[in-house]
Amino acid sequence: MKKKLEKKYLTNIRILSILAIVLLVFVELYNIFLSPNRVTFSPRSTVSDCENILSIVLFTILIIYPQKIEFFSFISFYYSIDIIVSEKNNPMGIIMYFLGISVLYARGFFIKKKSLKLIFIFILLFVLIFINTTFNKTQFCSFILDTCAYIFLLTLIIFFVQFGYANNESSSHKVLNLAEFSGLKEEDIPLLQGVLDNKQYKLIASELKKTEGTIRNRLNRIYDILQVWDKQGFIACYYDCKIVFKEIKNETSDSAIGNL
Repeated sequence: MKKKLEKKYLTNIRILSILAIVLLVFVELYNIFLSPNRVTFSPRSTVSDCENILSIVLFTILIIYPQKIEFFSFISFYYSIDIIVSEKNNPMGIIMYFLGISVLYARGFFIKKKSLKLIFIFILLFVLIFINTTFNKTQFCSFILDTCAYIFLLTLIIFFVQFGYANNESSSHKVLNLAEFSGLKEEDIPLLQGVLDNKQYKLIASELKKTEGTIRNRLNRIYDILQVWDKQGFIACYYDCKIVFKEIKNETSDSAIGNL
């Protein structure tokens, strides 16, 4: 079974990153030149500008490396915490919070210790909402920009939930046959099984009596061949798979020999 992050998803991530940059640039231009509530060089406006600039940088990195979708969660949680705490009655914070959760789901964050992680996430949300009832600050975006952002964020949530669901469905009860990938060997099975068992590279190296650097370099090469890019990407794609090395016979040659 050949499983990889589909090119169409990577292309969509690049497109969504470009749209996010455009939206953030318009927000900055609005805040600087058109917002009636803008106070020049105020601490709040400075923090908001830094948030937007940092987000633009991260989205630019996503255009180059779209497989690093966890950057979406970093940006989402950063904005959501700020908005939930400081802007009362602004639903953007809640939406961005769940966007961050959906990105983590797509990245395979909830494969291990799902219940514990969900409990922590919802406790944190309730704490932030409680703080919001105590501290209240002025909203920084106009209604039109907020509406566009809501639509954009909901689109992202749907995209990442579908992406995570597709990964989970495709990996469930499947077999990863290393023989189907050029450059992979039967000796790679214990390495990858160790990764699926959530073992540290140091422990895997100790069990196989090899250096940690050797194990790390080989696994990085394997991730490239499987087109999953890193350890977390491999776990997200293959967490429920059985790893085997079963060479595929050439049926054409076999039938030809049989005819002779």
